[in-house]
Amino acid sequence: MFDTTTTYHQDLEIFNELGLEAFSLEGSHHSDYHVGTVERGTGYVKIFMSSCGSQFWSFEVKQQNSVKRYKLTCGSGGLKDYWYIAEKLMTDMIGVTELEPVPPIGVTEEERTKELLNRIEGVVYERFEDKE
Repeated sequence: MFDTTTTYHQDLEIFNELGLEAFSLEGSHHSDYHVGTVERGTGYVKIFMSSCGSQFWSFEVKQQNSVKRYKLTCGSGGLKDYWYIAEKLMTDMIGVTELEPVPPIGVTEEERTKELLNRIEGVVYERFEDKE
């Protein structure tokens, strides 16, 4: 049905601004095509696109002074619709913090504590296994 996926016309300006090459891909489904990497003094963003009729974007973001990398995934649209989010994360203008998951309805605090302790024991055990 969809034989070719090309850079959206409305994205050509931002592709040029970021130093990325426009793409034209043959076939009906493309998974995580690496569009390019944008490096700045504040870190880098690797840009990926998946297509199945529409284009879906994902970004691997690394801040310069951090060992962490983040993966952002976005809905369909153009790169221009989502680039600013990845750029804000790269420049440390957006922070991401993982919160402790809320236990499912019906799970008691005691059951949740046991689950967390088992998970911690598993992680500690795996780390000791890795060092042997």
